[in-house]
Amino acid sequence: MLVDINLPENRGSMLSMATIVDSIFKSIEPILCGFLADLFNFQFAFIIAIIIWTISGIFWFPPIKYIAHDITEVKEIIKKRVQKSSKK
Repeated sequence: MLVDINLPENRGSMLSMATIVDSIFKSIEPILCGFLADLFNFQFAFIIAIIIWTISGIFWFPPIKYIAHDITEVKEIIKKRVQKSSKK
């Protein structure tokens, strides 16, 4: 999805940022859950993790309504670039 809504010159940067953010949170999550499990118990740690996952999933809903428009816009821009370069 990230690739389809970004222009080719921005795709590498976007994927890099997404990978960095994903890696950071993947490394923080076990530490946080371990800390919560040690402080309270495993059940509490898993409940907190599920709540955080649910909240992060909810943040994906607002952008979903723009995806089709963004994909169409990117395709149009690329099509115009191809037409412009073929005229040269």
